[in-house]
Amino acid sequence: MFLTSEDDKFVNVAEAFDAMDWKLREDFQASFSWWTKGHINKKRYHGWDKSEHGGRFTECFVFKRRKPSWRLYGFLCHPMLWRPEYLSVVLVHAYLGKDKFETDLRVLQRVEELRQDKAVVDALNIHYRALHPGRHVR
Repeated sequence: MFLTSEDDKFVNVAEAFDAMDWKLREDFQASFSWWTKGHINKKRYHGWDKSEHGGRFTECFVFKRRKPSWRLYGFLCHPMLWRPEYLSVVLVHAYLGKDKFETDLRVLQRVEELRQDKAVVDALNIHYRALHPGRHVR
């Protein structure tokens, strides 16, 4: 799922994804599919655990391609309370040209802020309620 915003330029993933050539989009879509099937592939996607960055970004997630060097940053959410095992990734920020190993913590901080933003949470609730009428979500 892509978060969109007319006001926040950091929230650029939908536009960036649409602008990618078909091969790069296809590569990312394969990664999305592998992740949803439970495959582990840290070269293509990963989150951050409690031992990294003081445990501040355990709900952040990234899908990545090395050539060209693209990153799609987002956050994890458990939107359906009646299915606690259901996990979704909300992608928010595309980054082209990452040239160092370490992640820019400013990117993770902004993703984490968006994850906790009331307007974002409300928008996700509206989205999932529309998909599952009568069910209680997040």
